Amino acid sequence: MIIKFRVWDPAYKKIKPINGIFWQKDDSLESLLYSSPSPSEIKEQSKNKKLFSLKDYTLMQYSGLKDVHYQPIFDGDILQDIESNMLWVVMNNEEDAGFTVKLINTSGHIAHYLATFMLQKPVKVIGNIYEHPELRKQE
Repeated sequence: MIIKFRVWDPAYKKIKPINGIFWQKDDSLESLLYSSPSPSEIKEQSKNKKLFSLKDYTLMQYSGLKDVHYQPIFDGDILQDIESNMLWVVMNNEEDAGFTVKLINTSGHIAHYLATFMLQKPVKVIGNIYEHPELRKQE
């Protein structure tokens, strides 16, 4: 699996791809670089300090899975079960070191591991919790 990330940029209210993450010597995240198409531009932006602090953004990891339309599924995506039209939110579950999905609009805690869930249900990405908060209603 290729490890990929994207970022929620609250200033522009957009999801953006990431081309680089820079680490400090103590292994803490320092900054990220997005929307640069070439390594030479990355090097140039790095030299000119045109990097962005991670504290201002929300980092989302790719799950390694794709929906029925071959769209990559990331942490924070909202999935629709094609058969039942139920909505699920994808979460990176740090306790279990994996991705889970939680049913939206329920008062109970209905959650499944993403990979197991996708073996049972055809789903499509219909948005994400940042650009489409109205889809979350009551989580």
